[in-house]
Amino acid sequence: MKTNSQHDRYKEFSVQICHGNGANQEKSILKMVLFKNKFKLRNHAVKHFLDADEFEKVWKKFLPDKIGSLEKHITDLKNMGCQYLFNPPCKKCPNFKQCTPYVSEIENMYLKGIEEAITQGGNVPRYVVFSSNKINKVVSILSNNKIILKAGRLEKDIFNLMTCYVKTVRRPFAEIRNNEISKILFDSDNRSIKWCHKAKWGIGVSIKDKSKTKKQFPKIPYNRAGREDWQKKLAEMKDW
Repeated sequence: MKTNSQHDRYKEFSVQICHGNGANQEKSILKMVLFKNKFKLRNHAVKHFLDADEFEKVWKKFLPDKIGSLEKHITDLKNMGCQYLFNPPCKKCPNFKQCTPYVSEIENMYLKGIEEAITQGGNVPRYVVFSSNKINKVVSILSNNKIILKAGRLEKDIFNLMTCYVKTVRRPFAEIRNNEISKILFDSDNRSIKWCHKAKWGIGVSIKDKSKTKKQFPKIPYNRAGREDWQKKLAEMKDW
């Protein structure tokens, strides 16, 4: 059996480290498996990379040279009767293996975007390491593109990416950032929060602020693109 460091999606990222309130020129290695579970990878690739709003406003601009065949893959999935194109999880799908040839390139494009988002967020730097009530240690990254990534510790210094998505793109960056701060303060267990670095998060908080912080929910609900939205997007793709 492969170890975590031998996993096909194991990656190492060079990120800035922080002392006190700021970053310095020192680098550290962030070790991460990009979705250890193959079903979770496909769920997120289909749900987020193929979301009309996320794709057009962020992924399309983030990976302009990687998206030429997206129209073909979406059409292929629709033609094969994909049951979960607009509503994963893919784990329930009896055609998981059959759709792999159509989805593998989408997954690869999504993974490429993830790698670039981690590299960017790790060197802005705008990430945080904290202990959660549910997970022993969590790394959370917010890139300049409004891409949010969260990873939980697998072992020692190796993390497993749990999610990567674009926060509601119509909201201003400062609002997204502040909402993430509130969620981190709420989820942390009061023992350890290491912001890297505070200026890039736009904050000057301490852990004791948690007692005054209530969980905040987005004012604008997450909007999944419907079938009609995608039919419109597919018609427009030839001009992209």
